[in-house]
Amino acid sequence: PCPPSPAKTGPPHAKGPPGWGGDRDVGRVATKGGITRSNDVKFDVDLRNDGRPAQILRDCEVSLKALGVDRIGLYQLHSKDEHGVPLEETMGAFKQLQDEGKIAHVGLSNVTVEELERAQKVVDIASVQNLFNPGNRDNLAMIKACEAKGIAFLPYSPLGGLGQRARDLGTTAPPPCAGVAA
Repeated sequence: PCPPSPAKTGPPHAKGPPGWGGDRDVGRVATKGGITRSNDVKFDVDLRNDGRPAQILRDCEVSLKALGVDRIGLYQLHSKDEHGVPLEETMGAFKQLQDEGKIAHVGLSNVTVEELERAQKVVDIASVQNLFNPGNRDNLAMIKACEAKGIAFLPYSPLGGLGQRARDLGTTAPPPCAGVAA
């Protein structure tokens, strides 16, 4: 299941991108907060997960301004905090943003089923985005939990990652995936 349709939540809050040929008045903006870049050197080492409430609030304001919108349709926590901030405190900032009307729906990324349940005690969760693909099915329990709770599961790296791994999927995956990766 997905977050409620625009018919249930009101008009979309953003225009489609200028280069997009579709209806620019239909769409939802989704983005993430809670990640900071310490340098511009290496993607895998210079990004830090930061779930401090002040950082979440600041990230949302930056995203609103950069996107040119008043409200983000789906705002997700990128990953759990690395500084020891309890998940409940982080999710309190998401609840504050939702109460202020700055975000419509809250999502999580890179969490366990137990963490999803903890987050749900603070704010309604609309989506979970975790790694899932034919080569990595570790999040089957999360998919089942999301299905049982009516929460959207958004797999990332659905073709196995970037570059050659995704291209190789067409030759190594079961037949239903081979056509997708080709």
